Amino acid sequence: MVIIEDTRQQAGKHELKHKYFKEHGIKVVRSKLPVGDYARIDNMSVVIDTKQDLLEVHQNLTKGHERFRNECLLAQESGIKLIVLIESEIKELDGMITVKKERYKKTINGTRLSKTMKTMTDRYGVEFIICDPEEAPEEIIKILEKL
Repeated sequence: MVIIEDTRQQAGKHELKHKYFKEHGIKVVRSKLPVGDYARIDNMSVVIDTKQDLLEVHQNLTKGHERFRNECLLAQESGIKLIVLIESEIKELDGMITVKKERYKKTINGTRLSKTMKTMTDRYGVEFIICDPEEAPEEIIKILEKL
């Protein structure tokens, strides 16, 4: 399998994914994607947008809502199924959630975040999947292999 990784993915920040892809014989080509971060080169009907944690999703759905909505609209209008893969140990979004990452700690309303994610799914067809960070490379391939 050959996959495209969007050139806007920060170099050096996805070594775990690159190592997994290489170990499993998956070739990665870097190129600009219209939406998301990863897609199959031979089938762009599904594109995966990776998020480093729930805080990044929260920021996309609040402060960056218009930009994220526009990306979802572009995917929808282009016939692309957009899947947002959230790398997080936290799976339950009920109540208040404290996201801890290296130098920061932030509390977000998980219930509100979950409702906003459902609204985005209902309106734009975007799908949200949460997985452990270590499982993200495998999850990307599992999603793209189904095509």
